[in-house]
Parts: sequence; C-alpha cells; structure tokens
Amino acid sequence: MKLKLIFIFALILMIFACSSDKKTPETEVLESDAAEALADQVEEAPAEEARLAEEARLANEARLAEEAATAKAAEEARLTEKVRLAEKARLAEQAAIAKAAEEMRLANLERLAEEEDLSAKKAANEKAAAVAKAAAEKAIAEFEAAADKATADKAAAAMAAAVQALDCQETYNSSQEKYRVGKYEETVVIMEELLQMDGCDEELSSKAQYYIGKNYGNKLFKPDKAREAYQKAVENYTQLGLGYLQKGRPDWARDRLQRALEIDPNDPQANDAMGLVWQTEGELDLAEDSFKKALREDPKFTLARHHLGRLYARMKRYKEARDLLSEVANDRYYNNRVGAYNDMALNFFRMGNSQGAIEAYTQSLRLAPYNVDALVNISTLLFEAQRYDESLKYFDRFDRLVERDQTEHTAHSLWLGIKLLTIHQQTSRGVALAAQLKQRFPDSEEYRMYQESLNGAQS
Repeated sequence: MKLKLIFIFALILMIFACSSDKKTPETEVLESDAAEALADQVEEAPAEEARLAEEARLANEARLAEEAATAKAAEEARLTEKVRLAEKARLAEQAAIAKAAEEMRLANLERLAEEEDLSAKKAANEKAAAVAKAAAEKAIAEFEAAADKATADKAAAAMAAAVQALDCQETYNSSQEKYRVGKYEETVVIMEELLQMDGCDEELSSKAQYYIGKNYGNKLFKPDKAREAYQKAVENYTQLGLGYLQKGRPDWARDRLQRALEIDPNDPQANDAMGLVWQTEGELDLAEDSFKKALREDPKFTLARHHLGRLYARMKRYKEARDLLSEVANDRYYNNRVGAYNDMALNFFRMGNSQGAIEAYTQSLRLAPYNVDALVNISTLLFEAQRYDESLKYFDRFDRLVERDQTEHTAHSLWLGIKLLTIHQQTSRGVALAAQLKQRFPDSEEYRMYQESLNGAQS
C-alpha cells in the first residue's frame, strides 16, 4: 500500500513538472493542495495498515478461541457420555447380580416349599392309603361273614370297590415316591397307568393328570404333552366342581374349580362353572365377572351367555337379560333352546309383558311339545288373559302327562284345572281335581282359595 502511494505521488510530480512552463497561479495552488493531500495520505497509510493488521489478528485469535472452546466442549461431552455409559454398565451389572440373587432366593424358596408340600402330601397319601386299606379289610371281613347269597353279593361288590380304591391310592403313592426322588419319567408312566385303572375316583384321576402335566412341563420339558395333560386336568376338576355343585356342596365345588383355574385361569368352562358357584352362594357380582370372562375367552360359548342372561334376570336387569336370552334361543346349534325360551318367557313376565311371555312359551312348546313347566305356565297366562279355550288346550296336554305318570300335579296346577273345568262345565273332572287338592295340599294357599270360592258360591 505504501509503495503504491509513493508511486502515485511520483507520477503526479512528473505531470506537474512536465507542465511547469505553463503554470498559472491557480495551477500552482492546485498543485500545492494536491501535494499536501498526497502527503497526508502517505502519512496515514501506515496507520491504516496497522489497524487492519490488528483487526485481522484479533479475528484470528477469536476464531482460534472459538475452535478451542468447541473442541473443549466436545471433549467434555465425550467424557460425560463415557462416564454415563460406565455408570449405566455398572448399574446394569448390579441389577443383573441382584436379579440372579433374587432368582436364586426364589428358587430356594420354591425348592423348600416343594419339599414341604411333598412331605405334607406324603403324609396325606399315607393316611389315604391307610383309610383305603381299612375299608378294604372291612369289606373283606363283611364278605367272609356274609350268611346268605344276597348279602354275600353285596359284600363282594363292596369288597371289589374297596380293593380297587386301595390299588388306585397305592399306585398314586408310588408315583409320588418316584417324583420325590427325581425319577420323573417313571412318575409319568405310573400315573398314566393309574388313569387306565378301573375303580379310581375322579379326584385321584384329576391329581394324576395335573402331575403328568407338571412333570412334562417343569421336569421333562415337553410343552405339548404338558399342555395336553393340564387341559385334561382342568376338564376333570371342572366336571368334579359341577358334580359337587349338583350335590349341593358349593364349597367343595369352589375348591375343585379353583384348582382348575390355578392351572388355566382363562379356561372358559372352568370360569363358567365358577360363575354358577358364585351365583349359588349369592355373590352375584363375582358370578357376573366369571360369566363375562368365559365369554371373553370364547365369544361363541352359548351356555355361558345363557347363564349370564339368567343372572341378569335374577338381578332385575331385565332388558340385558332379554337381549342375551334372545341370542341364546336363536342359536340353532344350542342344545337347550327350550330352556332359553322358558327363561325368556319368565323374564317377559317379570317385565310385565304377558303377551311376550306367551309367545316365548309358544316357541318353547314348538321345540318340546310336552315340556311340563311351559304347559302349566302358558295355560296360566292364557287363563289370566281370559283366553279360556286356549288355556284349557294346554292344560289338557299337561293333564295327559299326569295320567301317564310322566309328571305330577302341583297345588297350582290343580287349582288352575279346577277353575278351567268349572268355566267349561266339566264338573266331574273338576271334582276329581278338587279331591286331590284337598288330600295332597290341605295347607296350601290354593286349597284355601278353593274353599273360599265354595263359600262364595253358597252365599
């Protein structure tokens, strides 16, 4: 820059020198001004260069500082991430160690529990075997002491049953001994033999199926066979539960069904059966939950839908009951459509819809023309609707079943018949029914109403 200015200054001087012979006062003034200006610029040039150089230096320092800060931040981030990953790895290792320790603790607890359970079961099995042995010995003694053929035959049958029961219990105990010492394949073989034996009760067979599944699943690692055995155990326990429920032992039924649900909590049949148990015990909300769970697991399970519809009717949720029972009754593959129509009719009656009830009973009787309950109920509804001829038609059908000893009159059916036959002037039949009412149900409300009708007629 400085050399450039000097060059320009020299060039200007040369120009002025060349024209010196033609100078005027004005020209001289201009030359002087230009010279002064040029001199000022020459003086200022070094200062400008210094300023620009300083700016460049400062910019470079700023750039270097920024680069250093960026590099430092990146390094700090790298070190932070390294520390974080190291901490994460440390925590994961600690968690793995803790998990392993917990698994070991639980395994030990499970082992101890299993040993305790096996010990308790061993004692129970020994007790059961002792009871079975005592029963067999008693049966044998009774057989030997029998004085006549009939008694001997009866004693022989009891002896055979007792001996079979003892054999079953001893076989089961033998399988448990094999399981206790870790001979799992032999355990399965013995239990499968037990399932083929005659005279073994369902309780023992259910236990055998369960332990076959347990051996295949937990010990022999054959999941397909385990699932099959577990499913059979669930089915057996479910049937046991239903059997006890029919015998009026809902507590025993609940115990067996709980065993089934411990094996498979989602089994539709077991949940449906448990719903019936809860309903029997008055736990209607629990019953609803069980029926709904059965339907969630199997939406085509019409029996569970039927049970839920009945439950809703009992809970006075009549519209919900009507919808469900209608679905059930219209399922052509359901084997109890008659019962569904009867339940529909009763639900309609409770809703105050007598005509709906009559139509439902009509559908029921198309499927089962001699359904006793439907015949009496539709006859009653038609009588109350003053449709006496239709009412008598259904009553006569019911009465013929009574004559054939296929059913019996109740106090209600006798009083219904008396009223119908009186209206239709069939006096002799009415008198015969009245005599039965007096003889069989003298304390009934129906007989009281019959007597009142006689007193009213006499007055």
